[in-house]
Amino acid sequence: MRTSPPTQAKPLQVHVATTPAAREGIYRLRYRIYVDEQRDDQIAHVDHTRGLLCSDIDEDPQTLLFFIGPAAAPLGTLRVRLITPGHLPEDLQRRYSMALFPDLHTRVVCEVGYLMVVPAMRQTAAMIGLTQGAVEHMVAAHRVEVMFANCAPGLLATYRRMGLRPYGGQLIASSRGIQVPLIALSGDLAHLRRVDSPWLPALRRLAAAGRLPARDIQPLLDVIEGSRGVETDLSRITAELDSAAAVSTFLERLPEPTRERLSREGFVIPVPAGTEVIEAGL
Repeated sequence: MRTSPPTQAKPLQVHVATTPAAREGIYRLRYRIYVDEQRDDQIAHVDHTRGLLCSDIDEDPQTLLFFIGPAAAPLGTLRVRLITPGHLPEDLQRRYSMALFPDLHTRVVCEVGYLMVVPAMRQTAAMIGLTQGAVEHMVAAHRVEVMFANCAPGLLATYRRMGLRPYGGQLIASSRGIQVPLIALSGDLAHLRRVDSPWLPALRRLAAAGRLPARDIQPLLDVIEGSRGVETDLSRITAELDSAAAVSTFLERLPEPTRERLSREGFVIPVPAGTEVIEAGL
């Protein structure tokens, strides 16, 4: 997915699904994108008979489903799984390497996933507007402090521009290939300002109104900023490629213009030996 300058004439209206019909519309949209469009035949929780993609987590009272467009036929959707202090599920702790953070169990946390829009809206501000509305709602209504998400490596630049960033968590294996775990802190306005995040104006308003969580985030920042995560600096990527080419027949055979393009457009992710990076046929 590539982003381009926004073409929306007015702010998007972001809604929370509160009826069975709205939820079913979201499940149908997921099916159309993941199964019909992307031909993902390994994704779980699919009802091929009814054309739905949903799981028990979607029906949990702590899960919020956001959407844009008509409830019966949404144009985009996003799922947020809310976790209150002291109730971090073990599956999420493992998935996002949460043991890296010293006091996460005392904070309000959420997991963001199933972010998608219909093809016609992928060159608009729809994706950004959808996440912006969801983040503002979660912070204002639930005082969320920490947001976790994951993305395919090719979407990393897009997610980083929103304010999410790697933190050294173990890569996540999925039917859609490896995923990079990411984190965002609602109180880290300095970082959101540095990356010119579209979430910043809304979070600034909440801060001015005294509605932004004010707990100390430095223990979390120490982990994030001290981690060896994804390398995006051009000079260091070039150095990594040059070093790897000395022991890699594949890299050594690449023409110099191709190596230069990899440096400009790529990034480096450290993985343990034996990690399955890509699956045959994916």
